[in-house]
Amino acid sequence: MYGLIDLDFGVKSYLCSKLKLWSLSLPRPICFFDLETTGTNVAKDRIVEISILKVFPNGNKESRTWLVNPEMEIPEDVVAIHGISNEKVANEPNFRELSREIHKMIKDSDLAGFNSDRFDIPLLAEELLRVDIDFDMKNTVSVDVRTYSIKRKKGPWKLPTSSIVIRT
Repeated sequence: MYGLIDLDFGVKSYLCSKLKLWSLSLPRPICFFDLETTGTNVAKDRIVEISILKVFPNGNKESRTWLVNPEMEIPEDVVAIHGISNEKVANEPNFRELSREIHKMIKDSDLAGFNSDRFDIPLLAEELLRVDIDFDMKNTVSVDVRTYSIKRKKGPWKLPTSSIVIRT
């Protein structure tokens, strides 16, 4: 299972190693996040786990992981990938119950993750829209570490200030 809390796996491991190499100059908080889902269809699949590491401009960090009852079956082939079974999420809150807390944590922050521009952000936006929460990205920078190559520079690495998705 990949989650932001598990330092040995996934996005957090990669990002934490990069954060140690470069000091970030953040104009606003950035949320590194990862989703585990019932599948890969942004329109129909649901979140079963969401992990967020929020880094503030002053260097403080806040992290949180939620298991989510997707209110649909998790296919066995998907369980084999992330290890989150139907039984594990059966008594967890659904996305509607967690949505305000999740939105509160990510609003007014930039977003980052692995393949986040193509999957995690669109699926999170769909989930938020399903529960009538407006997820406005027009003033949000998204950094997809899959498509954005961080290059070593002298001095601090700075996030772009435009709302354009960064791709190279």
